Amino acid sequence: MAAILELRGVSRHYPGHRAVHNVSLEVESGAFYSILGPSGCGKTTTLRLIAGFDEPTSGDILLDGKPLQNVPAFERPVNTVFQRYALFPHLTVEGNVEFGLRRRGVRDCKTKVAEALEMVHLTGKEKRMPSQLSGGEQQRVALARSLVLEPRVLLLDEPLSALDPALRKSVRAELKALQRRTGITFVFITHDQEEALSLSDRIAVMNKGEVEQIGSPQDIYVRPATPFVATFLGDVNWIDDASKLGVRPEATRIGRESPGNGARIESGQVRQSVFLGHCFHVETETSRGRIVAEAAQPFAAGENVFVWWHAADEMRFHA
Repeated sequence: MAAILELRGVSRHYPGHRAVHNVSLEVESGAFYSILGPSGCGKTTTLRLIAGFDEPTSGDILLDGKPLQNVPAFERPVNTVFQRYALFPHLTVEGNVEFGLRRRGVRDCKTKVAEALEMVHLTGKEKRMPSQLSGGEQQRVALARSLVLEPRVLLLDEPLSALDPALRKSVRAELKALQRRTGITFVFITHDQEEALSLSDRIAVMNKGEVEQIGSPQDIYVRPATPFVATFLGDVNWIDDASKLGVRPEATRIGRESPGNGARIESGQVRQSVFLGHCFHVETETSRGRIVAEAAQPFAAGENVFVWWHAADEMRFHA
């Protein structure tokens, strides 16, 4: 499928600070694409460059193959859902959603507004004010306000971060379903690994202003390109001090007897067992350092045990 959005060697430098450097990526039409990274890595700056709120120091941004340089934000067929939603407190739900349409001079916008509100399951709440809505409902109003304008690309700047954990999971599922129903290309900015892994078709992982890896959720989790990507995506047992060989806890097993099946085996002593709901994380001390394994049952502190994994589960990195 052809790319709807391309960044080619895009950089944004400020005096004494390199916010984004040489970022290149392609977003396919109709994809749910996430840009993932820690605070300060440059992901929100990248979103601002795509939206037109800032201009690159160098590089090119193309939408449908056409350069966006010098195209003001209000003329780009791109809309943004912000972290704080930015709803107009003096307007009803209906008024917030139709605001952009009226600015564009669309006269009969009632049908479009009704369709957008039905899409986000807010039919019947048209006359409510933002203060009368829950956080999840406010987020859906912000989505409807952007979707009603039928953007080529919808940018989402950590839109779930203000929600409590339980509601975040519920809204996350709705967001994925909504993207699939509309077919609109989503570019999702987040620092939350679980959000990116569960929602995305592809993920770009950023660190210190640069993209370290691009791939499917499974690719970057199972085959991370760098030690940073490995640790940012989940827990890792580092088998050496140089961070060249790692194994994830869920690929590491533990028992009181050696399996003797050709696995990589280390003997050790249990330090503690932590219950996580679906399993126990058992922390052991071995000659190669601390190793955490997943188990269906707890082990007592001080027990002598064996931990093992298979070569196929090892993540190896070059110096």
